Amino acid sequence: MGMDDPQQINHTQFKAFYTVAKTGGFTAAAKSLGLTQPAITHHIRELEKHYQVDLFHRNGRRVDLTVTGVELLELSKRYFRIAEEAHNLLNSLNSLQSGALRICLDEMAQAFPITAPFRQKHPHIELTLCPTRNIEDALQDHLMDIALTGNSEETAIQEKLLAKLDTNANRFHYFACRELLKEAADYYGGVIILPLKETLHDRRFISVPLSDASHIKRQEFVSYLKGRSHAPAIKAFFDTVVPENLTG
Repeated sequence: MGMDDPQQINHTQFKAFYTVAKTGGFTAAAKSLGLTQPAITHHIRELEKHYQVDLFHRNGRRVDLTVTGVELLELSKRYFRIAEEAHNLLNSLNSLQSGALRICLDEMAQAFPITAPFRQKHPHIELTLCPTRNIEDALQDHLMDIALTGNSEETAIQEKLLAKLDTNANRFHYFACRELLKEAADYYGGVIILPLKETLHDRRFISVPLSDASHIKRQEFVSYLKGRSHAPAIKAFFDTVVPENLTG
């Protein structure tokens, strides 16, 4: 921001003031900032001129803060402390020493096995796992960072079952969210086809194994917005959970 904007203070001039006040002289400040002494003097004069204030009493080589200078120094300490905290925060996010990752998914039972390697490798990243109905909207609206979804051959099994039961196909429904599927089955008294581990601890259901289900395989997909592929946590998650031979 330049001095053309009356609502903003010139960062370079503010930095020059802070350093002079902290080091006690223009020469020391110039050396600390890697600038010439005339450049430091110019920045201070322009700052004083713009705001029509005196920040220093100049007594030869010695400089002392005016009352206004003392007040500004206290503000500048807070300003540069916050700037340093922001710098440290961004560095820690980039190095994965802090941060959070929100993951939406269609099957909670698969969440922990899939995310376990990432949790172990990056324990400082807080993971939030959330079953979500509309995964695409959750990503587009930046409510979630990553989506874990899957498909399997369950649909073919369902169709075979319907044929054997001679059930009206109009009463056969697909639900994108597994949790919603279980709630619907409980409410309407229906039949659902899910992996055993998803209903094992749910006393509302009686699990009946399918004799022809051993070949059913589930493919898992990791999705995120293309524009966010540079985000450190997202990239690290993808690199951790996706096999190298599938990333090419």
